Amino acid sequence: MPRYWISSEGIMCFIRFAPKTILICLIMKFRITLNLKEAYGDGYRWKVGLNTVPCIKVRKRKRCSFCGFKNWKDPVPPQKVGKYFSDFFKKNYTQDISRVEIYCSGSFFDDSEVSRNSRTEIIKILNQSSIKKIVLESRTEFISLKKLSDLIKYINPKKLIIAVGLETTNDAYRRKLAKGLAKNQFIKSFEIIQELGMGFQAYLLLKPPVIRNDREAIIDLVKSVKELISITKNKESNLTVAIQPFFVVENSSVAKDPYFRNEFRPVWLYTIAKSIEILDKIRKEQGLDFKIILGNYNDNVETISIPSNYNKQGGICACSEKIREYLKNINCYPQNVRVITDEVLNSKCNCKKSWIKDVGSKLKNFD
Repeated sequence: MPRYWISSEGIMCFIRFAPKTILICLIMKFRITLNLKEAYGDGYRWKVGLNTVPCIKVRKRKRCSFCGFKNWKDPVPPQKVGKYFSDFFKKNYTQDISRVEIYCSGSFFDDSEVSRNSRTEIIKILNQSSIKKIVLESRTEFISLKKLSDLIKYINPKKLIIAVGLETTNDAYRRKLAKGLAKNQFIKSFEIIQELGMGFQAYLLLKPPVIRNDREAIIDLVKSVKELISITKNKESNLTVAIQPFFVVENSSVAKDPYFRNEFRPVWLYTIAKSIEILDKIRKEQGLDFKIILGNYNDNVETISIPSNYNKQGGICACSEKIREYLKNINCYPQNVRVITDEVLNSKCNCKKSWIKDVGSKLKNFD
């Protein structure tokens, strides 16, 4: 998921000695921290990161335990974010983009990161495009009826999806993750989003650092999704579940722990497939239409370890890279989710025996 950034300090030090014209060009480039297009359904999913003032959790020195953000040099002033985005958008937008996701260093609705006028400018230019869905990410304390109502003066609310980093519906787990988010805050934010007819997206971690084994990770994910279903059922807001298999990144608090640097084993790729298979089964049996998106591990981060399959010795199995690439098809072909998960779970690689012994034999009756 794009909420985890690394610093460009080393690069900035290098370009101090570049010719003036090149220097200006490179500095302009770093106003945009992420520019990634991925196949998604019938078009492309475009992720755009804006180099804003850091997240409020970073500013207060209380960032989430898994966050790898390290302050960028020379962030864009909040009142200028709209202009930088507009210039970038005009040069990079293509008609095949069906979904755009805009990421700041923390929250799109935090006035210290993106001013009200900048938000308006961004929404106006997006409304002039053929993009069907626009994802705006924010912490719940910045989501208000007034701020969201400001946007729908210029755009159909059904085009907007407000994304929140819930991570899990388990309050005890979230406290250990230092999220600073209570369930009642989340529910209040959802009610505002629902009232205005916008879509809602919840980021959920699969095997966050407070969970040490894959079985408990699946149980937590399934429980979280079921609770989200109960909260959003019969509401106008469409639900998107964005699953982010946890990975360890440099500069995070957990990365300082020797266990997470040397011993912690990120979730099995088979477990990712099994989790999505269970969620898809729930979706079909209950006649629900919530969407499932699978996060990746290459959104401008410096990783220590990422989800993999493992051999008998505990090392990363050679099949991992191939299966990671195959799992990306979940976002490209959402109508074929079960075909994709079945293909992964029917793998003939010897490492699957280790997974079954370690996890798979315990996965009955999860749904």
